[in-house]
Amino acid sequence: MKKSDEEVPRTYGVFLKGLHPYTFRSGKSALISGLKYVDAKEGKRLCYEIVFPDGFTDLVPFTEVNGKIYELRSEP
Repeated sequence: MKKSDEEVPRTYGVFLKGLHPYTFRSGKSALISGLKYVDAKEGKRLCYEIVFPDGFTDLVPFTEVNGKIYELRSEP
């Protein structure tokens, strides 16, 4: 049984934008492509994996996305 187009929810990308002047590429939005654990001195750290429009990827710690340093956005 195939669902009609009306029953299938549309999905959208989620973007991350650096607000603080010292963030990498401050003011530029990047698409969140996934979540990854990264080894750190204090143990594993959860990070967003982001991709900028030019293809450059970066990792942003999950705990820094609080509306002061980075913000989540529904569009670039």
